[in-house]
Amino acid sequence: MSEPLLNFTLQNTSPMILYGPGASYAPLPSGPGVSNPSGWMVVKSGDSFSYYTTHEHSWLQLQFYGTAIYLYGSTSIPFQVAVDSETDPPTVSQEPGLIFMRESLPQGMHNVNLTVGATNSSTANLTFDHAVLANPYAITRVPVPFTYDDDNVRNSGGWTQFPNGTAQTSSEGAFALLEFTGAAVAITGPISVDGEVYNVTLDSSEPVEFSTLALGAPSAQLFYQDGLDPTVQHSIMLTNVGDTAVTFDSITVWQEGATPSSLPSAPFATSTAVSSTLSSSGSHSNIVKIVAPIVAVIGVIILAAAIWACSRRRQRQRLFMLTGPFGLRFSRAFRKPRSPAMMSLTTLESKSEHAADATITTTDVAQSQMAMDVKEAAVVGYGASSYHAKEAV
Repeated sequence: MSEPLLNFTLQNTSPMILYGPGASYAPLPSGPGVSNPSGWMVVKSGDSFSYYTTHEHSWLQLQFYGTAIYLYGSTSIPFQVAVDSETDPPTVSQEPGLIFMRESLPQGMHNVNLTVGATNSSTANLTFDHAVLANPYAITRVPVPFTYDDDNVRNSGGWTQFPNGTAQTSSEGAFALLEFTGAAVAITGPISVDGEVYNVTLDSSEPVEFSTLALGAPSAQLFYQDGLDPTVQHSIMLTNVGDTAVTFDSITVWQEGATPSSLPSAPFATSTAVSSTLSSSGSHSNIVKIVAPIVAVIGVIILAAAIWACSRRRQRQRLFMLTGPFGLRFSRAFRKPRSPAMMSLTTLESKSEHAADATITTTDVAQSQMAMDVKEAAVVGYGASSYHAKEAV
């Protein structure tokens, strides 16, 4: 039973493909382009581009990791393809557009070199459209692609973010860095009308420099690499090394058995140096794992305290309404008889508070006033009797 393949389509606009002895793109008012007497010509149709040549000894080269490669285009001119210095003739296939394929390669890095042969026809040409790079994986380890936009990538400063999701820099030496775990990684972005010169550093390997034609392509594969160890953390850095702008849309990572929640996430934040960024990424993810539960627990505690405080306030309001002589009268009317000790008032409110919180009817006022008058009269009478008794003695 054959293993499933991770297939990656590498378009002809990718700077990972080298064209020789040269490639030209120069649109004319009356036609799609001009003839290049020594190499490849680029023709634009809408947002797509076609690379073709009519010249003997024209060539294209690319390097990839995997076990198979497929080249697509059309040809009416002889050519041959060397994979790791082993030359093969063109492929005869029923699949439309397939002009060459090589399978059953040992898993690893391979070099591909297509060379155009001689022809007596002045109209014969070879057109190259794209390549498919294949690498097998066990069925339980098929990588799943996840895309990081510019918000998830660290940078050195000097980058401008646009609403359409792209990030651009014109500062030479400015870099964008992503740390990830996965089996493969790709960088995509547009190619400006001025062309771009940049390098890509993967882990601790030497930087690889790429340059593009001034195509004005809306999207291109700036870099792709398969065959990474999915169990360890990797880093990829895109650096502007030219005097023109470099732009990227996203970085895609293929992870084995991954889910979106397992992906690391880092803001598009400025870093002063590559080394400081590399050293802080691991601690950043660990801090997030530790702080997040603590913040959640604190939030629950605050919410519970707020509910408790609200409940206490309501209880106090109910107790307040039942204090004072009118509260006592109300409690006597609606509650069971209790002992004198329990019926005593434990809290005496000020007269102003009683006036504000209790509603007194005219009858209650009159009854209270009568009681006070009787009490005062009794006191006065008692005093008078004592006084008169003293005089009698």
